[in-house]
Amino acid sequence: MISSRSALTILLTALLLCASGAAARGRQPTDPADPGPFAVGFRLIGVSPDGGLPFTAWLFYPATSNGYGRALDATGAPYPAVAFGHAYLAPPLLYAATARHLASWGYAVVLPRTGVQLVPYIPAFAGDLTEALDELERRDSEPRSFLFGAIDVTSRGLAGHSMGGGAAILAAAGDPRVRALVGFSPSETFWPVSAVERISAVEAAVVLLAGTADVITPPEVHQRPMFENAAAPRILATLDGGGHCAYAPAIPSCGGTLARERQIRIAQRWLVATFNLYLKEDTRFADWVWGPLAEDPAVEVLADAGFEVEPSSTRGSAGPGRTATHELTLTHGGDGRSSYSLTTDCDAWQITAPSDTGPLDPGETRTIRVDIRVPALPARSTDRCSVVVTPRLDGLTRHSAELVISATALDR
Repeated sequence: MISSRSALTILLTALLLCASGAAARGRQPTDPADPGPFAVGFRLIGVSPDGGLPFTAWLFYPATSNGYGRALDATGAPYPAVAFGHAYLAPPLLYAATARHLASWGYAVVLPRTGVQLVPYIPAFAGDLTEALDELERRDSEPRSFLFGAIDVTSRGLAGHSMGGGAAILAAAGDPRVRALVGFSPSETFWPVSAVERISAVEAAVVLLAGTADVITPPEVHQRPMFENAAAPRILATLDGGGHCAYAPAIPSCGGTLARERQIRIAQRWLVATFNLYLKEDTRFADWVWGPLAEDPAVEVLADAGFEVEPSSTRGSAGPGRTATHELTLTHGGDGRSSYSLTTDCDAWQITAPSDTGPLDPGETRTIRVDIRVPALPARSTDRCSVVVTPRLDGLTRHSAELVISATALDR
């Protein structure tokens, strides 16, 4: 429990956070770590589970202006819904900055005010995350609700920090409607249900963040086993010097050498990029998750898309008017049969490759021939080309190979 003075301080902090930072309406930022194009409103809502005890939750949403109780901005609706779980003994409004940031990108973000007991029952907290999302769906269908028609009921996500991240895993494992899961140093829940074990039942894309300086949930005990048990697509992003408590500005420090502001930006970038890709199916953010834009000197990324393309980069050469041929090897690692689509691009020269691999069985490999034609009179000495491979059933997860071709002198 927290005192009324502490609660007031948190509320005022949230008000200030909601009044700052949103990008100018209509301008789409290019970096998901920057504020999105929407102003953000927030309010306290009631959640009435079927057959369960009612509770309250904070809701952050795109609004016509920043602040408490502001009108919904329906111009971008319907919005995907995301439930966020707080850490142990951490009031949900400590994550107001995280919720506001995600809502500014066009999401309805709900934070249950449960699970704050000295000895919380984490499976129940996981159930509250699911019930909070169900509540948003109910309000979407109620003509008198301010959320009427505003929630994308086909697209829901889960996220959380520490204990809340473990609860989010339990919730996702029991809800096939969840399409993406993001955990900030999620903790193993141990008893009576293990998040490390239950993550194997999650059918959504999984992104886990960890910190090398996390002494509360060390990655080798918590996030690494979760990653190893999760199904693809899965990502483990480990922050060099990242601490356990530095995911939000209002949480007191508990170690870590990575600057808090840097860690928050990294976490918010992964949060928005992952949900934009898998909940909104906005492929402009694929490179922030699976491509070169995900690279950061402070982050070590371990990624498993469920398939591999090798080599990921290669160089070659050919004379003017001639063709450089490269071979890529695609290995399908999924459980069932799958086919893959290929898209190709060069800065200037002509590239030719098949548009589809045809079906592959689990473990099967296929050789992909890529031809790059050097112009007879090349205006440049080198060109950079790319081949992007995407599973047809998913259409979002991807692997890319970079090909650099040089024009050589003609043989005489």
